[in-house]
Amino acid sequence: MSYSDSGIGFNLATTPFGLGLTSIMNRVKMVNGKYKISTSEGRGFYFELVVLIKPRAL
Repeated sequence: MSYSDSGIGFNLATTPFGLGLTSIMNRVKMVNGKYKISTSEGRGFYFELVVLIKPRAL
C-alpha cells in the first residue's frame, strides 16, 4: 500500500515524526512488515508499506 502527496514535504533528518506516522510504523514492524518514506522540503511525501499475508487453510 502506498500514499503520496504533492505538499510541502519535510526534512527527514530534522523533523520528528508525529503520533500518527509513528503508530503506523510501529504496527508495520509488529507484523514483520516493511516501510519506506521518501520526502524532502518542497517535494511532497511518499510512504509505502508492505505486509506479507499468509493464506489461511480452509
